[in-house]
Order: sequence, then structure tokens, then C-alpha cells
Amino acid sequence: MPEDVLNSVKTNIHFYIPSSVVTYFKGREALLEELKRELTRPTGDVQKRFVIYGFPGSGKTQFCCKLAQNLRPLFWGIFYIDASSRANAEASLCNIAIQGRVAATKEAAKHFLANAGLPWMLIIDNADDEGLELEDYFPPGERGCILITTRDSDKKHLGTIGSRFCSFERLTDNEAEELLLTTAEEQSPYKDEARREAKKISKTLHCLPLALVLAGQTIRRRYASWIGYLSYFKNNRQALARKTIKRGKAPDKHERERRVCVYVNFEPLLTGMETSTDQAASDAFELMQLFAFLHHRNIRRDILIKAVRNPRIEDSASRAEQEDPNALPQRRSKGWVDGVKQQLLRVAEQLLTNPKYSWLFIQQRTVLPAILRPDALVDGEVDPVRLDQAIYHLQKHSFISPGEEPDTYTVHPLIHEWMRIRLDSPGREAIWCEAAAIVLAKCIILDASSLSPERVAMRTSRHFISTQLLPHIRHVQDCQQSLNDKFETVQQQTRRTLFPMLSNASLTPPEALRIAKFSIVYFQCGEWKVARQLQEQVRTYVIQMRGMDHPACHRITAALSATYYHLDMFPDSIRMMRELVASSKRMYGDDHPQTLKAVDSLAQFLCYSGRLTESLELHTKAWEGFKALKSHGPKHKDSLLALRHLGAVKSRFFCYEESATLCQLALDGLSACNDVEDEILFTKEDLALALAAEKREADRAIALMDEVLERRKIIWGEEGAYTLFAELNYGRVEHSLGRYLAAEARLQRLLPIGIRSVGKTHNAVILGEMFLARSWVGLRRYAEAEELYKRVLLDHAEGGRQKGSDDHVQRILAEWFLVECYYESGKFDEAHDAAENLLDSLAKIGDAGYGLKHPLHGQVVKKLVEIERRMRGDMQLEGG
Repeated sequence: MPEDVLNSVKTNIHFYIPSSVVTYFKGREALLEELKRELTRPTGDVQKRFVIYGFPGSGKTQFCCKLAQNLRPLFWGIFYIDASSRANAEASLCNIAIQGRVAATKEAAKHFLANAGLPWMLIIDNADDEGLELEDYFPPGERGCILITTRDSDKKHLGTIGSRFCSFERLTDNEAEELLLTTAEEQSPYKDEARREAKKISKTLHCLPLALVLAGQTIRRRYASWIGYLSYFKNNRQALARKTIKRGKAPDKHERERRVCVYVNFEPLLTGMETSTDQAASDAFELMQLFAFLHHRNIRRDILIKAVRNPRIEDSASRAEQEDPNALPQRRSKGWVDGVKQQLLRVAEQLLTNPKYSWLFIQQRTVLPAILRPDALVDGEVDPVRLDQAIYHLQKHSFISPGEEPDTYTVHPLIHEWMRIRLDSPGREAIWCEAAAIVLAKCIILDASSLSPERVAMRTSRHFISTQLLPHIRHVQDCQQSLNDKFETVQQQTRRTLFPMLSNASLTPPEALRIAKFSIVYFQCGEWKVARQLQEQVRTYVIQMRGMDHPACHRITAALSATYYHLDMFPDSIRMMRELVASSKRMYGDDHPQTLKAVDSLAQFLCYSGRLTESLELHTKAWEGFKALKSHGPKHKDSLLALRHLGAVKSRFFCYEESATLCQLALDGLSACNDVEDEILFTKEDLALALAAEKREADRAIALMDEVLERRKIIWGEEGAYTLFAELNYGRVEHSLGRYLAAEARLQRLLPIGIRSVGKTHNAVILGEMFLARSWVGLRRYAEAEELYKRVLLDHAEGGRQKGSDDHVQRILAEWFLVECYYESGKFDEAHDAAENLLDSLAKIGDAGYGLKHPLHGQVVKKLVEIERRMRGDMQLEGG
């Protein structure tokens, strides 16, 4: 690392390390100095890496944190990756990406570090997973310094500087004794008894730093004396061994040493909390059992508070919806057979969910921490004093430490793991795993009234969702899967025997609701594939239990359709929305608000897939329908959204002035509504596109896109999905206004990010490439534009094969833009052939002859006549 680069670091901007450095840190002084020299001297074109391996609790992580703290002034950024599992490593890289305000993906985080211009350090902690390809998590190139901690000595070959690696099996005897005495708060000069017993204890604990620290805390808190500690330790070790044998798997030597030297030291403190009559200690212990099934990092205080507060908000909204006469189903009677079936399903559903009948099923009772139960609440909220006392108790005993953000907490991974192991039975694990899942689900508020693909049932803060809840949801689902594997056979057999009608229903209503809520979190975070899997599971269950004609099925169908849209699965999205429209008509009638919402959403998906004529018909029907309703009228939010959608599809018919007028009316109306920021931003984008295409009010179009982009970055981050979509539309606006160089620069910067985030065959990426090529046509760089258009068509064909469909507006646009490119460059023969092929493509769009009504059809026919005229003119010139 060049000295001038080091000197250029005036301030450390990013400092994220696995844990805080303890005040009583001891030992490894020589290695600290060696690495300080190696990490700060020039090494040429080699990325600086050093590997530290050894037993758990040997101080590897603390050493790296101490080194990072010492060298903090020399590094612009210090980051870490929790490599204990693939899921944790991915989550850590997503957190790094969030700090860098780029897309929350592994590749985006690596790209962010690889291209950082100032010195950075990366700590890859607990890289023990044998299935983890560690090199895949290194940022590419020669920049940066990487410290790796692991139990696996095979990873030592990854080191590149100095001695390349170091084994951390134990401290020296003197270092271990000093650490133990310091932690126990013995005053220097030490008493002979304390020094003598410290020597014995250090030897018994193999001089492992974490075990020594916990032993010192046990002595300091008077759970054991200096003389009595080893007996205390041995008794607990025997109990631990009995539990291990009871689980049916005798540990090998390494595992036995690991557990008796580390885990057993947690037990005195845990047992003290578990058996204490003190309320703070009891609450603290229950919170630790809950935390064991959340991700061990960044457990937010808000999770506990929202788990109590948000269900009240959700219940209030649900009651308001039920009392709304426009939300009540207008069902037609289906006869007594259907009525009896629905009653039987309701009875079975109650049996599955009522604790009174839990003995009929092999299900575990649900236990929430006492602090979250109704009798412990103060004015309907979590008692803040009681919560503070429990949290303080955990911090005081070093079970948790402050997280990366205010009011967040981190549990040491070994303690986190031991809290699950010590439960000692799958049944007890299931109880607390279920509790964790319930707490997380209660934090999420579903907006049952929304069917819009842009507003998919989430009103909880996006920052809270993306950076705080998602890692915990992943972890609790992993724990649930592990437990379900143990119970699945017995559970399914029992349910088949008792209730044949539920033999295919693998969920209960509360489980289905939790999965639906979790799917929305995945959706909000851009993990659409996971959201799809969960939503498909819930929809199948709801149809089995309630049928398609039920409001719950309508809501999950709308959410799943939006997920399909974001995955470019347009045929599935349209098919599902057609089913929803048909069901809404059966339930409510043609002119009910719920039916009109479904029609409007279907029209959007049709527009996105290029079926513009049908889309225009349905958007017009929705707008006129909402206007005619006494409960709505033209100024209702639903009406204004339908108006905005109608304006957007009008621009696809090249009616830009009308599109701008409609979007402006929608924007004016939405500005007076509450909780519609997303809708306002989308409306501003549509208005800016229409103004730019009409080539008027250029400054206003740019100003609108500036406003949208600024808010998108705040809400979603620099590389969030909707930020990238806004950037793409900004490039389209710049192109329409003839600012080709600006559009080219923006799109060339944007496309690599989009490819990393969603893949090269995603339609947003393809659209970006098309408008980049259009900018090149505007700059008369025809050969480059032609080559890119041809590649776009190949990529779109590949994506269409993968998704089972090639019938999409992007392909049609690419063919049209290629015709324009050939024409502008004077390649009239190629332009003629491409135009005829495009007419064939348009004729195949949709059903009922909609393709021939496509607005582009007339444009192509007109262009074809013009091409033929130019071709005849050229032939006459040649004949002359």
C-alpha cells in the first residue's frame, strides 16, 4: 500500500467489526506489530491476506478487532463478513452493499470494495463452513487487506503476506493467567491463592481466551470461588457430557474439548438466570431463548416493541375494512352443499388452531416471553422499564453486546448456538422457534386493501424490513426447516388419519399468514424468487381451505401476480390476474371496487407485456367504473391510480399530450391523498416521460426525474431495484430530449449494475440496452447501435425461452428500433426486411386480433411505405 495513499486517509468513514474490543484484551503483541508492518507496506499487485486459524474461543476474532482498532486511522473503511454459513456470508455482503449504498447483493458489495479508491480492510470471520468457497467472497483485484479467521487449517494457503498464517490454539501461560486475573478483577499485586488457582484454571481451560474470560466473570460474580471453580467446572462438564450422550451422538475429541472449554462456561451464568426469582433475570433468560432463533447479529429492540404494537394497528385496519360496505363481498348463493363444505372447513380450521385441541395433533404449544404477554403490557405497549432491565442484565453478563446501529444487540455465535443446544429436545426447540417466528410476523403489517403491483401489501418501514428483519426471517426459517424435517412424517400421518379432507393442507392458518408476511419482506428486498416460492405455497393452501372466491385468496393472488411480474413471468402474471378478475366478478359483481381494482391491475400487466389495445380497454373501463361509483368518484385514490395508469398506456399509443394531461390530473389529485408517496413517484415518472416524448417543458421533465431519483435513493438505496428503474427512465427522458451524450453516460454506468443485480435477460436491462443503442443512433454511431440491437434480440430470445414466452413488448420495440437504425444509416434493404418481420411479430401478439390493433402497427406500415419510396428513388438514381 503506497505511503501517499495511506497518508491520504484523513478520516475513517466505515468501521464495522465483528465485535467490540474488550478493555482487558491481552496477548499477541508480537503478531500485532508484525501485521501492522505487513498491512501498511507496499506489496505490488498482490491483495494482502492473512489467515488466523484455531479452536473456537481462542481469541481470533478479538485479535482481528484489536488490530482493526489500532489501524483504524490508516483505513478509509473497515468491514467484516460473518462466514459461519453461506446464508450469513451473503447477508454480511448485503450489509456492506447497503453501507456503500449499492444494490444489496454479493456481487455489488464485491464490486463496491474492488473499486474503492482508498485503503480498506475486510475481516472474514468464522470461515468454518466446508461447503463455502471462500475465494468467491474476495473482492477481485489487488486492492485491500483481508483478515480471515477459521477453525480450518486447510485455509492457511489463502494468506499472501508475512508468514501468511498463524495458529491461535491457545495463549501463552503468562498471557492466559493475566487475562483470567484481569477479568476476575483481582487487584495487583495478586494474592498467592489467586495466582496459584489462576495457573490451574488456565491449564484446565487450555488457555483459550473466551473460556478464560467466562471463568473470570464467574469468579467475579461469586458463582464460584478461586479454590472452588475447578470443582464447579467439572460438575458442569459432567452434566454437559450426559446431555451430549443423551442426544445419541458421542463427540469426538475436538468437539468434546470445544464444548467443555467454551460452552460449559456459559452454563453457570445461564443456570443462574434460569433459576433466579428476579424478574429482570427471568426476562433476560427468556429473551435469550427467543434470540437463539433470530440471527445473532443486529437484534433490534424495535422487533420486540413492534411485535406488540403492530398487531393492534393491523386489527384496527382489518375492522375498518370489514365495516366498509364497499369491502363486503356481494356473494351469490352456491347452494347448501357448498355451505356445508365451508362450515366443515371452518370447524377443521378451528381444531388446527385452537390450543384446546392441540392434543389431537403432534404440535407444540406456543410460548412468548413473559415481557410480551398481555398481562405484562403497560397501556397496551411493552413495559420500557422492564425491557431495559432485561436488556441491561444480558449486557452486564456479556451475553449480548451493542450492535452496529443504535438499539441493536448482537449475541456471540457460540452462546447463540449453545442456547439452542441446551434446550435438549426438539419439542422445546420447536416452542421457541415458533415464538421467534410469531414475533417476527407480528412486526409486519399487511395492507389488505391493496391489489396494485406497485404497492404489494406492505406499510412497514422499508429500512426496518430490509436491514433488520430479513436476516432474522432467514434464520428462523432455517431453524423451522430443520425441526420440520424431524416432525414431518409423524405430523402428516396424524393429519391424514384424523382429517382426510386436510391431507394436502400442510399449513395451519397462522402459519400461512406468517409465510405470507415473510414473502412480502422477501419481495420488498428484491428477493423475488424466494417470495414466489412462499406465495405459491400460501396460495395453494388458501385455495384448498377456502377456494378461489375468498378475499384471502384474492390478496395472495394479487401479491403473487406482482412477484411474477418482477420475475418477468408475464404469461403467469396475466393468467393469474385473469383468474382474479373472474373470481371478483363472481363474488362482487362487475362494478364493485374490488373487481375494478383487479381489472386495473390486469390492464397494467397487459400493458407491460405489450398487449396495449386490451390494456387500454380495461384501463378505460376501470377509470370510468371508479368515477361512476358514489363511494369513489374522480378524486378517490383508486380512481386517480386508474387515471394515472390510463395516462401511461396512452403514451404507448403515441398520444403524448393526452398522456401528460391525464398524468398531471392524477398527480394533482394524489397530492391531496395520504400514504401514497410511491404512487406519486410513479406518476411523476410517467409525466416526465410523456413531457419529454412530446418535446415540451424539458426543464420540468428533468426536474421531475431529479425529484424521483433523489427519493428512490433515500428509500431504496443507490442500487435498489426501483432506483435503477428510475435511472433507466431518466435515461429515456434524456434521449427523448435529444441529450444523447447524457443518456449514453447514464445508461453505460447503469447497465453493469443492472446485470449484476437482476441478470442480462431481465427486461429492465434489455430496455436499458435498447435506449443506449438509440442514443448511439442519435450520435450517428450506427454500427455500434446495430450490433447492440442484434445482441438485445438474442438475449431477449434466450430470456423468453427460459421464461416460457417470447411475446413481450421489449422484443417488439427492439425490432422497431432496429428498423429505425437501418433506415437512418441508409441500409434500406435491411430496413425493409426488418419491417416486414416486425409486422409478422405484431400480428402474433395476443388474441382476438389485438396485435393488428397495436399502435406500433400503423407506424411500421407508414415506415415501410417510406422505405419502399426511398428504395425506388435509389433505383431511379442508379438507372439514370
